[in-house]
Amino acid sequence: MTLASIAHYLRTTSGLNEASLGSGVLERAVRRRQLETQTPTIDAYHSLLLASPEELQALLDDVTVPETSFFRDPGVFSALTEAIVADWLARPALRTLRILSAPCSTGEEPYSIAMALLDAGLPADRFSIDAIDINSRVLATARRAVYGNGAFRGRDLAFRERYFHRAAHGWELNTQVRECVRFRHGNLLDPQLASHTYDVVFCRNLLIYFDPPTQAQAMVRLDALVANGGLLFLGPAETFLTRHTAFESLGRPMSFGFRKTEARTAVRTPNPPATPRAPRRDRSVVHAPAANPQPRTSAHVAPAAPIARDEAPSVDALFDRAETLANDGRLREAAELCRACIEREGPSVRGYFLLGVVADALGDGEQALSYFRKVIYLQPGHEQALLHLALLKRQRGEVERANHFERRARSVGRRDGEA
Repeated sequence: MTLASIAHYLRTTSGLNEASLGSGVLERAVRRRQLETQTPTIDAYHSLLLASPEELQALLDDVTVPETSFFRDPGVFSALTEAIVADWLARPALRTLRILSAPCSTGEEPYSIAMALLDAGLPADRFSIDAIDINSRVLATARRAVYGNGAFRGRDLAFRERYFHRAAHGWELNTQVRECVRFRHGNLLDPQLASHTYDVVFCRNLLIYFDPPTQAQAMVRLDALVANGGLLFLGPAETFLTRHTAFESLGRPMSFGFRKTEARTAVRTPNPPATPRAPRRDRSVVHAPAANPQPRTSAHVAPAAPIARDEAPSVDALFDRAETLANDGRLREAAELCRACIEREGPSVRGYFLLGVVADALGDGEQALSYFRKVIYLQPGHEQALLHLALLKRQRGEVERANHFERRARSVGRRDGEA
């Protein structure tokens, strides 16, 4: 019996693809579980895994430990509230708005959804949020709703003052927000997941853990879960999966949001990039635009046409445009525009960061590393660039360097949370 048999069992029972976890993650988790269960051989552990649903759950809990925070990717929540204000608040209160967060991790995402909707003026009795996850440990944390400073990142923490109060071990969420969310154990691929459709589904940074056949299966499930006209939010590296489906982009930069059209409901198997890339064991961290399914060639692009200063738009407007292109999967055009901006204005944190995520999405890891190093040279505390460097180093098996960048990123997150 080999580790491959255990990996196959995880894939068939949960959809989890071993390659997405990073080098050695599953092997180390199995060794830990062998020690915990006192099974001396991998063959004995495999037999235990097949016979014990509880042990299967324990192994899944070990390999799916996420790191997340409140209001991660602000563009997502801006797009959500804009759509709800336009499409829902004006309607008569015929029923509640139904929302699904899957996976919900330790609760930051569904609670952020609730706070965003309350801030947008939607009364608590007008919406309900179902939150599911396959990891029982994170669900316990979510239900407890007490968070340390690391869960609060970024500069705008006004929501913490409105919805949290100091507790013995951190910040405790108030009852109003907690009652908006129902947590339960579940798997997106389970056909019994829900008996109705949802107006909004968040499924961010889960599908990159699946192999292509399972990704196609998951998209069929999402098509069944999202009501016609409803919204779907994916992770940035997953948007290519909506090609040839009923989902159309919202057109909001860095929102990675889609609306399900009524005209098309059939979902065809998507064509993924040649080698799907996935972030580290963090289902809510990596900010990479989706790659078009095209040959994986160098991320280098032809030199951009010079931009005349006397007639050029502002550099911020150009970077906004580049982000829109990247969000639409037009990666090489986005890179070309970034390079033109840098040629015009000089070194840019924003430009180098976007070039890094585009290069990574195109499969050019060397170029991505170069761009992210330039970002942290200009801004040593750039959390997302540090996380991307950690990811790239871990994929190369450089565990110590990956840990180094992750520690730096966590330190930045803690400082931001305390600011």
